[in-house]
Amino acid sequence: MKIEFMRIENWRSFYGMNELWFSVDVEKNVTLIRAENGIGKTSLLAALNWCLFGILPHENDFKNPQNLVNDDAQANDNVTKTKVEVEFGHSDKVYKASRTFDQARGNTHSLKLIEIKDGVETPLPGSINADRFINSVLPREMAPHFFFYGEATSRYADEAGAEAFGSA
Repeated sequence: MKIEFMRIENWRSFYGMNELWFSVDVEKNVTLIRAENGIGKTSLLAALNWCLFGILPHENDFKNPQNLVNDDAQANDNVTKTKVEVEFGHSDKVYKASRTFDQARGNTHSLKLIEIKDGVETPLPGSINADRFINSVLPREMAPHFFFYGEATSRYADEAGAEAFGSA
């Protein structure tokens, strides 16, 4: 899985539509995200994990994990929904995964997955389960080891952390 693009709409600290392009250059293939504390680095990773796997950080790592819609969007625009989209490459194909949350109803919509061919969004055959497909590309158990929060790096410093990684 090579993540290429992410769009976040009214997600946590991100008001309105926000887009992030990741480096896909063969030689310069690392994207660094640096910001002061409280700007949204953890929210960005949480959006990625939530979109692909439906995983949110534990309450100890994420203040008010049940409040996913941006506070300003709710207060100023009466927005009750948030959406995260992630475009990624896998096996010479490009896919877009998306997930929506309706805070007014407390309802998370199921993962939607489409293939993008020559810039055209093409639905996948009905026989393909989106969650199973994502899990086949990157197993859900491995996600916390690939997409983790800087505050959580201490989890890998002891024997229990090594065992958790090994069992995943």
